[in-house]
Amino acid sequence: MRESRSEPSQESDTRTRLLDAATSLFATQGIHGLSMRAVAQQAGARNTAAVHYHFTDREGLLRAVLDRISDAICDDVSEAEVRDLGVVLRPSAGLEAEMARAFLPTLMMERRYPEWGNDGLRVLSRILLGEADTLVRRFEANLMRDAEELLDNLQVFFPDTPRQSIKGSVDLAMISLICGLVAVKTRDVDEHSSVTKPSTQALLDHLVGGLVGSCGPKAGR
Repeated sequence: MRESRSEPSQESDTRTRLLDAATSLFATQGIHGLSMRAVAQQAGARNTAAVHYHFTDREGLLRAVLDRISDAICDDVSEAEVRDLGVVLRPSAGLEAEMARAFLPTLMMERRYPEWGNDGLRVLSRILLGEADTLVRRFEANLMRDAEELLDNLQVFFPDTPRQSIKGSVDLAMISLICGLVAVKTRDVDEHSSVTKPSTQALLDHLVGGLVGSCGPKAGR
């Protein structure tokens, strides 16, 4: 579920500031070697006691950052948000609708969570590219229920494709999407870069096309 929009208590506000600071530092400095003191300083805390109080230790803090990102990826996208993005889903486009439901929360992370969304994607890209293998398993476990439902629904469109093959294609699509978004965002700050960020509709079409291409010639829309 998405984080509460209600007025935060002082304690929850401190926790949020610590998570924001940790997400930013993990994104820029890497998964390993980040000190609790650096997180406390960036969050405006007097010392590391607040970090220990809310997260126990550095690993607890990192797990909390990952769980926050996972929750965002599992958060449903409303019809109003889809319209605001300029995404067009035809009434008969069942496959496109399934892929939109699965991937739009990731595509929208920076927009939904401007304080930490982009850094969250950078943290996740580091994890998926091998900086913390144990966290990959935690991330997969966090998404397991939604992933199984998605695979059930996709199997309808690809009845002759083994479930494991569909899963492999979806996993690859997610990794490619996250790392691609981070790469494009990184180049956005380079005034000499000629890379242009594609529209959300173009990215979604690309994901659908890739899945159709990888799941066998009998796959259809």
